[in-house]
Amino acid sequence: MQDAGILGADARRMWTVTRDDRLCDTCAQIPGMNPKGRAMGEPFNTPFGQVMTPPAHPSCRCVFRTVSGFAATMGLVRLS
Repeated sequence: MQDAGILGADARRMWTVTRDDRLCDTCAQIPGMNPKGRAMGEPFNTPFGQVMTPPAHPSCRCVFRTVSGFAATMGLVRLS
């Protein structure tokens, strides 16, 4: 999508969790392990090691969102 000009060259992927009573302790850590998101081809850091996309484990409800690099760098994106 970056090559096609749809996404800016600075686009980042942000790991997003659902903050409710079903959120597991493992997934709750992942946004903080990647506070400025990850570049489009870069894996996320997780307690399980690096993964390219959610899900991190069976029954995982996490997703990723694509945001501008500016928004990610400036902290303008909520992680949940």
